[in-house]
Amino acid sequence: MFRRYRVKRFYCDPQDWETDIEDWGMSYGMETVIVWPTNIVSRMHPELVRFEEDLIEGRIKHDGCPISATHAANARKKAQPGQRYTLEKPNEHQKIDLIMATVLAHTAARDSLKAGWSAEKPRSKARVWR
Repeated sequence: MFRRYRVKRFYCDPQDWETDIEDWGMSYGMETVIVWPTNIVSRMHPELVRFEEDLIEGRIKHDGCPISATHAANARKKAQPGQRYTLEKPNEHQKIDLIMATVLAHTAARDSLKAGWSAEKPRSKARVWR
């Protein structure tokens, strides 16, 4: 991912990935690779609400990936104390990893913009036909 894209901020859920995250942080910088546990309700709930609102308002769109669609359809809201919720999978075989990764990527992107980073404009392409 780091070889293909200019990664500015990468939020990582540390469960089962601690060593990999440490390695990525040492290679690409701890200001870029950020540990972001998804099991902390007070942190995850507001991001799920923001993601859901941005999806409803059309600020983000689904790219049509069938695996992502399946993972999103599998996700269930799990009630948490204080009228909050997190996401859970209905059973061990119905994965939600891609929707969680999407939420974290959205969170990283929104946090980057809030911190004053500007979205890079795509390079324009010119084609000349003779």
